Amino acid sequence: MKKIVGLLMLSISITGNAFAQQEAYAAKPGKIFDLEPGYFKRRYLIGLGHGNNMQVEVAELNDLEQLKNIDTLLHLFLQDIAIFKDSLTNELSSKRIDYIFDNNGRNKLRIQSFQPTGNSFLLQKGEPASLKLAQDTVYIAGTIGSEALKSNNPLRWYRIGFFINNIKDISNYSDGILHEKISALIKSNHEKWKSVDGRWYVIKGDKEISSEQPAGYIAGYNDYIAITAGAGMQNYKNYFTPSFNVGVTAILHTPLKKYDISFSWEPFFMFSKNSAGNLQTFRNDFITISGGFESKNDIKKSHYTANFDIFQHFSLGYLVKRRGDFFDKNTFRLGTGVINWMEGKIKLEPVLYFHDFFKNSTPGIRLSLNF
Repeated sequence: MKKIVGLLMLSISITGNAFAQQEAYAAKPGKIFDLEPGYFKRRYLIGLGHGNNMQVEVAELNDLEQLKNIDTLLHLFLQDIAIFKDSLTNELSSKRIDYIFDNNGRNKLRIQSFQPTGNSFLLQKGEPASLKLAQDTVYIAGTIGSEALKSNNPLRWYRIGFFINNIKDISNYSDGILHEKISALIKSNHEKWKSVDGRWYVIKGDKEISSEQPAGYIAGYNDYIAITAGAGMQNYKNYFTPSFNVGVTAILHTPLKKYDISFSWEPFFMFSKNSAGNLQTFRNDFITISGGFESKNDIKKSHYTANFDIFQHFSLGYLVKRRGDFFDKNTFRLGTGVINWMEGKIKLEPVLYFHDFFKNSTPGIRLSLNF
């Protein structure tokens, strides 16, 4: 057992930084206008016509619901930017505007202008006309409304980008079209996606919605190793047995699926009275390997909705330390199929205990909470 704990501690020292990098909730704007790299986990590009595009970035899929008020956000931005219209009169320079909604009502604005390195012209019937080569960019960022979050989570950020031919064009989208685009985007995440020339598009729905990977996952979504811990409760024969677990989990991604593979130590605690009537505790240790996958097309409607994954999850435990006469020698515990809540933090799993090639098989149910 000391060797097992030693291996887990070594894993913690090696993977601690990798785990910390996955804590997107901790990200805060750096240097006022720039969010930390890798903060957003979903990114979509939506065509607006005439070469103009809108980009939507969120940390979690459910955050898209809170962006249905995008018309209001754009209206507030247009009100504030109108004060600086004299700074936007140069038609040939490309501009980048960063606008951040502040929770205290003190919105922040940055305007950058980039002059072309040379002169470009469009010749028509011998008459030259100055030609602008680069689009203008507008980024609108803010935090998801507190009503959409639980009190134990810090605020999450969103960012909406507009890549447009002329900064004045952005006022053309204040007629409700952006609300329709966001609604179509939310609906698209429940559809199938297909790859065309290196980008992913929705098979049904708005053909102007695309992403780097299915359902908006950002290309290069990080693989990582995490230290995990949890508690459980299961029945074995006529016993209800509490347990806890400590382990290492590897999270791996492909364009279509997310895989997880775990190795954990899980002690069970059994209780019975001896001949003198005194309560005794017996610890029986299992080593468990588990794994599963999630299709990136199978998007949950809610963080709190139960989701049943049959044959997409398995676990196999082996009794390595036996105390008392509760378990037979060489006992295995096999689980497959699981009901998930809160994105896998709570799991209900049917299991089967057996030994020596399914002798004395005993069914059970295991409820686990992962921290």
